[in-house]
Amino acid sequence: MVTFRRRGVRFKHRVGAIILDAHEHILLVYSPDGFWFIPGGHVELMESSQETVRREMEEELGFVSESERLLWVVEDFYHYRDEVHEIALYLSAAPTGWLRVAQWSRNDHPE
Repeated sequence: MVTFRRRGVRFKHRVGAIILDAHEHILLVYSPDGFWFIPGGHVELMESSQETVRREMEEELGFVSESERLLWVVEDFYHYRDEVHEIALYLSAAPTGWLRVAQWSRNDHPE
């Protein structure tokens, strides 16, 4: 994972997958911490952004995806457990097949 800590601030490099349905609704994932986020995750050393999207979609959502192109870059500063400086690359992506069927519980999502 490409992350390090310096002077009390954690730096992270993250990649997100922008996945739209036929009606241009964006896929978001609900966190147990109580917030919605764009699926994705931390980039590993020597892993391309496209490889990260494929790996994270398999791990998080259980489907194989193909990433197409870089849409935008976001630099963000926030506090979540500690101070964070994050660089995130957002790529368009599309599911190409399922590895497993996701198990959802009514308790996994807010009313």
